[in-house]
Amino acid sequence: MCGLLALLSDPAAAVSLALVDAVSGASHLMRHRGPDEPGTWSDDHVVLGFNRLSIIDIAHSHQPLRWGPPESPDRYVLVFNGEIYNYLELRDELSANHGAVFTTDGDGEAIIAAYHHWGTDALTRLRGMFAFAMWDTVEKELFCARDPFGIKPLFMATGTGGTAVGSEKKCLLDLAQKIGIDLGIDDRAVQHYTVLQYVPEPETLHRGVRRLESGSYAMIRPGGTPEVTRYFEPKFAAVPFVAGCEQSRYDDNLQRLERAGLLDSEWCQTENSRKAKFYTLTAAGRKQLAAEKEHWSRITAGINRVLAAS
Repeated sequence: MCGLLALLSDPAAAVSLALVDAVSGASHLMRHRGPDEPGTWSDDHVVLGFNRLSIIDIAHSHQPLRWGPPESPDRYVLVFNGEIYNYLELRDELSANHGAVFTTDGDGEAIIAAYHHWGTDALTRLRGMFAFAMWDTVEKELFCARDPFGIKPLFMATGTGGTAVGSEKKCLLDLAQKIGIDLGIDDRAVQHYTVLQYVPEPETLHRGVRRLESGSYAMIRPGGTPEVTRYFEPKFAAVPFVAGCEQSRYDDNLQRLERAGLLDSEWCQTENSRKAKFYTLTAAGRKQLAAEKEHWSRITAGINRVLAAS
């Protein structure tokens, strides 16, 4: 677990030493996420802060991490929280097919090189859990992304003084006065919390702070707001019924419930002297049915309350 923080300043005001100190101080609020090594990097547009928990390539993969192609070796600057499980395979492919050269043994450079050569399609090739912010010093773009299932968090806030992204919300709140974040309470998010017992993405309880949704990336340019794009959509393939197999599917489901201990069965004689299998709920089955009725009644009531209030 590491902690990242990035602030893209409004183009009307260049990054000052006071702003760098503010980001460094805000980053320190999540030092528990990365007690091994803090780091800060800045140019005229952006300030990046990082707290590292050293796991892979302890000696070399310091962050903020710089990488670039031979013609511009320091083009990109990365702050990255997470782990890429297939980074060795990606490095081999990037080296063989694109001539990418790496100076560390970590997984961070694989992310930057993949983005340089494959663009946003690189996200679909990363296997792991991640949240990162990457500054392109040539195009002047801050590219932020989050893993498909949102294992690693990433908060965003835009104000009159720029846009900040970070692993923890309290770091953005600490920068609120610097960049003019709206700290008013989000009434809709409060309503969602009281009804659903959680706040759905991308909301937070503050109007001016959002979360980058899982499976999404954001492109942020100086003076602009985050342009969010979803790159991952979960798909659940339906198993179609085959004509004439309805009874076998029905029997399979009954047997599955019986193996789970939710149904009892016995063979009985019917009125026309034929044998038939009868099923009854077990005590465990009755308890689960009652629990599910209560569960779904609560969900239905919550949905009705949301619809009535919207």
